Amino acid sequence: MPTHSTCIFKRLAICLTTFAVAATSLAQEPDAAKPQPPRSAPYSDEIVAKADKIFADAGLKRSGKTIVSLEAADINREIANLTKSRRSVKMLADARKATEEQIKFSGEQFRLIDAQNGELNARLVQAAGDVIANNRLVGLINANSVKLRQFDEQRTTLREKLVADRKALIEAETAYVDAVVMIRDKLTDLQTRLEESLQAKDLQVALKVYHANFQTAESIDLAELIGPLDRRLKQVEKEVFQETISLTTNDSGSIFVNVTVGDVTVPMILDSGASMVILPSETATKLGVSIPPSPQAIRLVLADGRSIAASGVVIPKMRVGLFEAENVDAAVLEPNAVGAEPLLGMTFLGNFKFEIDGPAKTLKLLRVGE
Repeated sequence: MPTHSTCIFKRLAICLTTFAVAATSLAQEPDAAKPQPPRSAPYSDEIVAKADKIFADAGLKRSGKTIVSLEAADINREIANLTKSRRSVKMLADARKATEEQIKFSGEQFRLIDAQNGELNARLVQAAGDVIANNRLVGLINANSVKLRQFDEQRTTLREKLVADRKALIEAETAYVDAVVMIRDKLTDLQTRLEESLQAKDLQVALKVYHANFQTAESIDLAELIGPLDRRLKQVEKEVFQETISLTTNDSGSIFVNVTVGDVTVPMILDSGASMVILPSETATKLGVSIPPSPQAIRLVLADGRSIAASGVVIPKMRVGLFEAENVDAAVLEPNAVGAEPLLGMTFLGNFKFEIDGPAKTLKLLRVGE
């Protein structure tokens, strides 16, 4: 039978136990009035260092509570650097357009003065016997003839400059497009590698370490990681126009492409060896291309060595597929050039980066939107 002292001892032990439990419970409850000490990290620095290496091997790193791709940042900078190249393309396009406008103006002035000379020559015939009027008209005709030579020389110089302008623009556009394509290839490759890395078991473990220690997301959303970069690059790619156009051939092996002037489309031989667009008289009539009153006289040398007369004209707009060129120099053959075929030459093709694939019968055109 327990003694009185024994009962007192048991009651005291129960009280102490109750106090200890209450004290522990109180210590575990946060005190809103007091700042709480930082919670200790579940994983050691050594384990975190291993997780850092796993992420680094995958091209990833932690930035605060966010996981970023190092290569994505590099690609983002490359896209930003495209701005400089794009400005260069714009400047060269403006320079080409300015040269085209100068050629147009020079041609208009040439035709105007040539028409004046025609009128002066008519008046000269009427002034026969009037020495003073005759001498004055001859003087005006001679002065205009000097101006005509000057404008003709100016047009020749401007046409040479236009060829150089077009070449410089095409080179700049090609370099720009190549850079855009290279960036897209890098982004596609990065996406493929990240998809593989995110499936790796060691990276999944490293993610858990980061989540426990730094409250990062428990998983990586690839769309969030590189999605903004993909959308930014797509905006750049909208400025790049490429088209592959099907070609046809005839029994002699000539390659034809459909060319549109106004609302009329005709097949023309694709000839990058021809310096300009050449139209037989009947084709020019069909396309609504008229010869000006005082056209530039042109002598064309055919493949067999024969030469043929032609008149220089300017076609306001020509289109192949979605690709259009303005103020295209062309030569309209004399009506006696029987059997001649229309040729699509460099005064059109030279406006674009183009590739002709004979075996595949395709024409690939490229340009950067202005």
